[in-house]
Order: sequence, then structure tokens, then C-alpha cells
Amino acid sequence: MRAFGGALTEQAMQDEAHAFAFRRRVGWVFQDSEVQLFSPTVRDEVTFAPPHRGLPKTEMIERAEWARELLNIAKLRDRAPHRLSGGEKKKVARASVLSLRSDVWLLDEPTASLDPRSQSPLLDSMGEPPKQGKTIITATHDLDSVEEIADRVVMSCEEHGIASDGAPRELLANYDRLIECNLIHEHRHTHGDTEHVHHHFLDIPLRLMDNLSRHDHASFFDFAQDRLVTHHGSRITRSSMPTKLRWGILSTAKIGIRAVIPAIQQSSNGIVAAIASRDAHTARQVAQSLNIPRALGSYDALLDDPEIDAVYIPLPNHLHESWSIRAMERGKPVLCEKPFALNAAQVDEMIAAAQRQRVLLMEAFMYRFHPQFALAQKIIADGAIGAVKTIRAAFCFNIRSRPNDIRLKKEMGGGALMDIGSYCVNMARLITGAEPLAGQANAVFGAQTQVDETLAAILHFPNDVVALFDCSLRTDYREWLQVQ
Repeated sequence: MRAFGGALTEQAMQDEAHAFAFRRRVGWVFQDSEVQLFSPTVRDEVTFAPPHRGLPKTEMIERAEWARELLNIAKLRDRAPHRLSGGEKKKVARASVLSLRSDVWLLDEPTASLDPRSQSPLLDSMGEPPKQGKTIITATHDLDSVEEIADRVVMSCEEHGIASDGAPRELLANYDRLIECNLIHEHRHTHGDTEHVHHHFLDIPLRLMDNLSRHDHASFFDFAQDRLVTHHGSRITRSSMPTKLRWGILSTAKIGIRAVIPAIQQSSNGIVAAIASRDAHTARQVAQSLNIPRALGSYDALLDDPEIDAVYIPLPNHLHESWSIRAMERGKPVLCEKPFALNAAQVDEMIAAAQRQRVLLMEAFMYRFHPQFALAQKIIADGAIGAVKTIRAAFCFNIRSRPNDIRLKKEMGGGALMDIGSYCVNMARLITGAEPLAGQANAVFGAQTQVDETLAAILHFPNDVVALFDCSLRTDYREWLQVQ
């Protein structure tokens, strides 16, 4: 093993000068924050190490403030560590290392003992150091977070050797290896003299399926292009297509910038050829930051561009129908963000346009292409959990005070059901392979927003399968799916 251009061995670390130089470039965050925090206040904790690096006071203060802001702990700066919650302690420990801006981070079980609400900001903060050319090495048993935080995974076995080394999506799809390494387990019980081995139920955290992992979106776009070139009614054929599908992005929405565009760029058969915005300056800024060749100052200009093979539409919900139809009328296959439209009548119009123009129309539920969900479907299809009778799901977060958020705009198709409850409904339909026969829901509408800010529903499917789900823009973070 090598680090910083030299061999990393036990013998090398015995050399005091070598060990000192090594530790100056490596930041450590322990699993138990109690053994790492010792200063009187959070402010003292975060600013303890930088002075020992000989940093000027102004830079030391700037680094500490940056770390506190990144982890949203500025309000804790005068609090004593022993008065912090477990999640807050982990944030402070992380901030004390962030302020050093070490070349390498070593994190030991960073999500251990934390609830999902506390895990989320910690995981989000792990994306910042790599942007600055830093390396993060994490030891974890939290499979839910692996694809969110890692580009490479080394899986160890009971003998502490290396069992697997590869990309996260490949290793997480290797069910037998996960069992072998005690990362997941099977339930065993007996009926008389017969022993059965199976899972009593299947729990799937949605975070992996909806955290916009670039790898999973990349596989989505690999699949999407295959559909485009084999869709019998489409005008596109393999012989007429370029080597890679040339995507046009209709708007500079955050979902496109943060997840979909990087995913297309990492896919094996797609490129982002152009991006359009109503503001030409904004389009140019985004294009430059994401290495997109062309920026256009109107949506129509992109749809009329002969160098665009397919269009991705991440516009607000109320614009999905009109712009999808406009794109298809120009002969462009469309990948439209969920939900497809505001109601069934609009969806019927979109489907009719796709059939009339003989182009592909697809709704962007990327979770369907996640290896974890593919494995879940296989387990269900193989009968490992018996006949499915109950499906439970939840997707909630607190939008807090964002009055201009489009998810709170009634006229734009806002509301919890359209934004996140749609995942729960879509998953239930996919698992059952059927449409619900009946449904019932109760919703709480915001006094100011007039959109469903919290909703709970029951769907009755064929074969006596019942799906129950809740979604909310006003409660703590929860994302999960359970199939029994």
C-alpha cells in the first residue's frame, strides 16, 4: 500500500518523522465522538487544530466559519460538547477535521447510531472535500449510504482479508457475497423437521433510490438509449444514430444540474449536447460549469436543433404536458420528470402525441433501474418472502419556510402527493404489476399554500394486496419501503 508517494507500512510508521508528516495530511473522525471532543465549547473544538499548523488568525477563523456553515452548526458554537446530541457531536467532530482541510479523511462508521434525519446532512457534507481534490476513506456497515459516499468499495471478510473490490453498484448487487461478509443476513426457522431459509419481509430504504446517485442515473440513461434505438415505432434507428445519444436539457433546474446532467455524462452511450433556459446568460453559465458544448436562450431553439436526438424535461409540473408535446411534435423522444402531468387527461394527451409522432415518451422514475430495487424484485419474484400481501411506504421531509418553492405552489402542481408520494404509488404499481382497484386518502392542506402538505393513503390492488403510504412536506425526514 502506498500513500503520498511512499510505501505505507507498519515499519515506515515507526519512523517518527515519517509518521508526523503522514498525520499532518490525514484527518481522523472516530466512530465515538465522545473520545474526540474535549474543548470547553464547539467554537474551541473547531478552532483547536488550525493554530498548530501555523495558520494566520484570519485564515484560521475563515476555515472554522466555513466548516461550521457547511455542517450547519454555527448556532452551536458557544455550547459545551457534553450538551450536544449524538448527531450534533458527530457534526462537530467532522467540522474539527474539515477546518484542517487535510488531504485525506478517515471516517469510522460516520452514520452509526444516527437516525435518518441526522444522517442526511452528514452524508451531504461528505461531497464537499472531493470537490477540492481530497480523498475520503470510510469504514462502514451502513449499506444504505455506500453508493452515496463512495466511488470504490473494498469489502472485507471475517478473516479481515479483502473479499471484493469494485464499484458500489456491482458489489451491492452481489447478494451471496453480502451474506458471506455478514453485511446482510437470512432468517432461519423450522416447521417440524424442515428448516426454511428466507426473509420474513423486505425493507428497502428509499434514500439510495432517490438520492440522485449519478451511477444509478447513468444506468437509467444507458437503458433509455437502448429503448430509443429499439423502439419499433420511433424514427430513430441504430444505423441513423450517432455513436452516443445527444441529449438536450430543457431548463436549468437543480435536479438536472446536480444529478441528471452528470449522470448522462457518465453513461456509456449518452452526451449532453446542449442546454436551454429562458435566460441566455443563465444557460451559458450552467453550460460552462458543466462542460456542455452549447447554450441556448429559449426552449424552442433547443427543440428545433437538428443536433439534438432526445430531450430531458425537468420543468415545473404544470409545464410537463405542453413542452413534452411540443418536443414530440418536433420528432424528439422525451424523458419527462415525474410526475408526468397534473392529471390523467393531460397524460392521455401526451401519450396520444407520442403515438401520433411515433416517438418514445418516458417518465423519469430512476429508482426502477437501481440494482438494489432490481434485487428486491428478483427476491419477490422468486417467492422468497411468499405471496405479497402488504406494501408500506413513506417519503417525508420538512420543507420548512420556503414560500417560493414550487412544491408549495398550487398553480404549478405542487403538494406532497405529486412531489414525493408519487414514488410510493409508482412502487406499489410496479411491485404488484397492476393498477389499484380502489383508493382512499386523507390530506392536510396548508392554510396559505392550499396544497396537500401531508397525505396518507390506502390502495387496494388485485389479489387482495393492500398498499399503505404517507408523504409529507412538513414532517421529519423518512424514506422507506416495506414489502410483506
